[in-house]
Amino acid sequence: MSDFFLRPYRENDEERFIDLLIEAFDEWKLRGDTAFDYWRWLYLENPPHESIINVAVSDNEVIGVDHSSIVKVKLFDEVKFFTFGNDTVVRKDHRRRGISKSMRERKKEVMKKKGLETNYLYSDSLEMLNYHRKHSKEFPFKVSRHVKIKNPDLHVQFKPTEFSWIKKAAYRGLEALNIAKADSTPDGDYEIRKIDEFDNAFQTFWEKISPLYDFIVVRDQDYLNWRFMDKRAGDYFVLAAWHEDEAVGYIVNKIIEKTPGYPEGFILDILCHHEHIGALWDLISTSIEYYNIAGINSISCACVNGHPYQSILNSFGFVNQYNDFNLYYWYIEKDEFHQLRKIPRQRLHFSTSDLYLS
Repeated sequence: MSDFFLRPYRENDEERFIDLLIEAFDEWKLRGDTAFDYWRWLYLENPPHESIINVAVSDNEVIGVDHSSIVKVKLFDEVKFFTFGNDTVVRKDHRRRGISKSMRERKKEVMKKKGLETNYLYSDSLEMLNYHRKHSKEFPFKVSRHVKIKNPDLHVQFKPTEFSWIKKAAYRGLEALNIAKADSTPDGDYEIRKIDEFDNAFQTFWEKISPLYDFIVVRDQDYLNWRFMDKRAGDYFVLAAWHEDEAVGYIVNKIIEKTPGYPEGFILDILCHHEHIGALWDLISTSIEYYNIAGINSISCACVNGHPYQSILNSFGFVNQYNDFNLYYWYIEKDEFHQLRKIPRQRLHFSTSDLYLS
C-alpha cells in the first residue's frame, strides 16, 4: 500500500470525498442529492467564510478528510474564533495507518498559525470517545437531551433501542411529576409570528442579550440568516416573539425522518431575553402545537443542564433522557474553557444547532 500525504483542501475536492461522508455518517446519508450544496454551505460559505480542511491522498486518490468549521464565540467579555471539529473520516481499507492522527496534528499546526486556541467537538463513536477521553477534556458543562413523547409504545415500536431508558425513567410518571411541579405560566403580552428572515430587529436583540452570556456561539443577524434561513441547510419552522414591536426571542423547529416511517420533531435552538421569559412559554407552546398538527409523536430538545430553560421544558412534559451529548475540547497552549465550570448555568448557551447535526 502506497504512502499517503496531507494537503489543504483544493477547489472541488468535495467531489472526491463526499461519498466518504455519506458512507460514514447518518446525517450525510439524510442529505441525499443535496449533500454537495450542504457541504459548500457549511464549509465554504459560513459567516467567517473559512474552514480548516485537510485531505489525505494516496495514489492520487483522496483516502481521508478532516474538517473544522471556524466558529465565532462570545467567551466572557471577548469574541473569539474557535474551531469545531467534525466530519473526520478515512476510507475503510486505509484505516489504522495513522491517517486520522496525522490530520489532527496538521490541524493543530494550522490553528497555531491562525492564532486559534480552542477546538471543541462531539462524537457518538465508541472508538473516538475512547480516544478523546485520553487526549481531550470534557466540556466544562453538560448539555442534556430532553424528549416529549405522546405515545411511548409507538416510539419504542420504531426505536426499540430506546426501550430501556423509557422503562427505567418510568416515562409517564416522570412526565406527570414534571408537569405537576411546574411553575405557573408567567404573565406577558407577546405576539408569536412565523418568520422567514431575521431582520435588523434580531441584530438589536443579539446586542441586548449577548452581555447576559459568558459562553454562546455568536448569534448576530448574519449568523442566524445563514444558519436557519438558507435552504441548503434545510427547511426550518422558525417562530419569533415580539413585545411592543421589539424582538425578544425565537425558537427553531425541524421535522426529520431519521427512522423510516417515523418523523420526529427537533427544537434545534431557543433563545429568549431573561426579562421576557413568558415569551419562551409562548414559543414552546406554539411549537408543540405545530408538531401536533403535523402528527409528530416525539419532540427532542437539547439544553444546558441546570439552565432555567430546563425547568420550563419539564413544565411542558419534556423528560431528561440522561444521555448527555459527548462534548470535548482541546487547546493549543491556553485552556480558555476551564473557568466556565464555575459560571452560573443561566450564563451559558448551547443547542443542537451548534453541532450542525440537523
